[in-house]
Amino acid sequence: MPICVRVTAGLDTHLEPGTNRENMADRRSKRRDANGSMFRWRGLSRDLFVDRSRLLRDEVRIYGWSREERIRALIAGADPDAPTLF
Repeated sequence: MPICVRVTAGLDTHLEPGTNRENMADRRSKRRDANGSMFRWRGLSRDLFVDRSRLLRDEVRIYGWSREERIRALIAGADPDAPTLF
């Protein structure tokens, strides 16, 4: 899974404190235990996966979710700064 970029402060967070065992049980109950095989970035090397996750996380940390085109590009694995043909 990519690094979580939707961390919020206060009571409205989706993150819950818990032990590793509780976390793994929650992961299984939400069907997120496929070790990334069902995720859109499957087949990438671990290093590339981490790099893409961090780019997405940093974009959201700095600018929030307001730059949708850049976020879509980062999720798709495209360079958001690359010039377009048209």
